[in-house]
Amino acid sequence: MNVLTHPAFGRDAKRTAAGLTATLALTATTVAHLHAPAAARPGQVSTIVLAVAAVGLLFAPIAYATWNRGPALAAALALTPPVAAQISTGTIVASSDVVAGVLIAVLAVTIAVARSEGSERERRAPSGD
Repeated sequence: MNVLTHPAFGRDAKRTAAGLTATLALTATTVAHLHAPAAARPGQVSTIVLAVAAVGLLFAPIAYATWNRGPALAAALALTPPVAAQISTGTIVASSDVVAGVLIAVLAVTIAVARSEGSERERRAPSGD
């Protein structure tokens, strides 16, 4: 099974690869930021990194679900960074980050499935010619 071409991850292999890259980048940024010493992350840079990660976690799963219609990867975009952060710090708690990730994942999966079903219906519909 090729992950890049499986419908659960997306319709286009290049877009799926971009989604996987975004998932890894958001996860790495989140975990690295948590483990960087306080002196290595000045206040303004820290705020900018957190703002970019927060916007990415809010909009990337929904944008991916709309763009490539892959429900599994859309959910992973929302859930992987906060869960990886919790695991890396050793605290497994349903924090606000994880709860927000679950809610965004549900929304993204719903959008991806609805868009996939809509495109399937369009393909099966008889043409009006």
